[in-house]
Amino acid sequence: PLSRTPCFVRFVVKSVFKMSNLTQQGAVRVLLVTSEAGGRPLAIDRERDIISAKVGLHNLSVIERAKLADLISLLPQHSDCSVVHFSCHGSLDFKLKQHVRERCSQRGIDLPSDEELDRRCARAIRLVLAETPPSEPITLPLLEPEVLERSMLESMEAGVVLHPPNGPTPAAYEIVKPDGLAGLFGVCTALECVVLNACTSHLQGEEFLMQTTHVKHVISVRGRIHDTAALLFSEGFYSALTRHH
Repeated sequence: PLSRTPCFVRFVVKSVFKMSNLTQQGAVRVLLVTSEAGGRPLAIDRERDIISAKVGLHNLSVIERAKLADLISLLPQHSDCSVVHFSCHGSLDFKLKQHVRERCSQRGIDLPSDEELDRRCARAIRLVLAETPPSEPITLPLLEPEVLERSMLESMEAGVVLHPPNGPTPAAYEIVKPDGLAGLFGVCTALECVVLNACTSHLQGEEFLMQTTHVKHVISVRGRIHDTAALLFSEGFYSALTRHH
């Protein structure tokens, strides 16, 4: 819940400081990796502004609208970054929409406008992940009577959605699997903390801990996080991190 976000931020920052010397080495250098696949560019822009204001422009590097090829070629240039932050708002909505598109194509079902599909998928996710789900089963948008269950959403969580090599068409976005993404960051030898500020990202976080021995702390999300809560977390986290609290 949004009202608990500041308390959670203080808990996370305190936990990181207990085991890490992140703030004892001088300025914290942050690499921000963004993806607009979820259709939330304003939230991503706001998050970039928040982090920039807290750590300073000279301590922030950004790979915007990241492609897999960008990460492979650019990560060696950012090996001095101690924190990597993924900003991928709306990624769970994107994955469900992709699933619905593929199933509708297989069954010859016409798709509505992107706006209508966005609305239906967002409503279905909100109902399935609610603390008190409705008594009636929630069906997959356009694919009634197929039921959308929490386990199905959890199976969609593995991987970060990155931009396609050519042209940002919805079908061309690529979901990079957790082991493949984590393996790329072996070149970032100064990296200590990974922040996955995106819905259902905890499996990706676990992969970072297993594959990168120098990464000591991973902050990820189990379930869905509202854009406003994600932005509040970033503001509180980097404010405390840079003030040595």
